[in-house]
Amino acid sequence: MLVIAAVISFSGITDGTVKIDTTTNNVPISLSVQTDLKSYNKKDLISISGTSDTTGNVNLTIENQNNELVWAEQVSLKNNGQFSTLAIAGGPGWENSGTYTVKVDNGKETISSTFSFTS
Repeated sequence: MLVIAAVISFSGITDGTVKIDTTTNNVPISLSVQTDLKSYNKKDLISISGTSDTTGNVNLTIENQNNELVWAEQVSLKNNGQFSTLAIAGGPGWENSGTYTVKVDNGKETISSTFSFTS
């Protein structure tokens, strides 16, 4: 008669689940800017919005593909740091299709976002 004895140890064996650290870095965004679309045609309305951790105003600009200023506006920040405005795609400097850049400057830093324009 043959007797086989087996001892099974479950120590160190997991149930297969993986613990994911969901701790987030709550790093506040100091400055942001975006447009409502990524592409515009002549005479389209461009909705520009964003946030700033400063108070007062931010300066917004749009430059064409030759880095020439084609639009500018100073916008007041809301109490929560948000801003928004509208620009019309067209006019002097908007003669050529290409990649245009919207920039925001809050006095501490400047950031930008791009969009495509078709004349």
